[in-house]
Amino acid sequence: MDVSAGLVRVPPGKLVKLRASLAGALVRKKLSLKEVQSLVGMLNFVCRAVLPGRAFLRRLIDLTRGVREPHHKVRIGRGARSDLDVWASFFACELVPVVLAVGAWGEVLRGKRVIFWSDNQAILAIVNRQTSRCPVIMEMVRRLVLECLEFNILFRARFVPASDNRIADAPSRFQMEKFRALAPHADVSMSPVPASPWIQ
Repeated sequence: MDVSAGLVRVPPGKLVKLRASLAGALVRKKLSLKEVQSLVGMLNFVCRAVLPGRAFLRRLIDLTRGVREPHHKVRIGRGARSDLDVWASFFACELVPVVLAVGAWGEVLRGKRVIFWSDNQAILAIVNRQTSRCPVIMEMVRRLVLECLEFNILFRARFVPASDNRIADAPSRFQMEKFRALAPHADVSMSPVPASPWIQ
């Protein structure tokens, strides 16, 4: 818990492990009781920081009802799979601005080397390795790579501590007055956002 910033943060290591578990579950038809319980436990922990997430946990918990042995398999039904998709999409959200930035400013960045700064270690790994086991995230990675190829952009992602990332954090929390104070030279008008299946 970051008291000074008024935030509840999930340790990066737990997020990396959770993303891997979600990606593995999404490509399988059945999971063992132990695997479901482990996944539910990790998601329940994340719900401390993402309170609305509990609405997408119930159907996963229901999968464990009546199953006694840890090695017994349970089928991932349509409802539970839908909730897994919601969680996977949620964890991919921080990758969306990176993809949209290239779409919005590709011509300006054409032929340049670009560094994407992030305080999310998991996103850094995905951008730099250009791979993920999660199908939702891989859809974004493919679009990012294709657009960078189109504009001849070489890119890398690097870590910036959250305490030094206040300019980017402010608009993500709709704190526009704070953003203007931190970045007084930013354009007054907003750049148009490219059409995307990940935002409505």
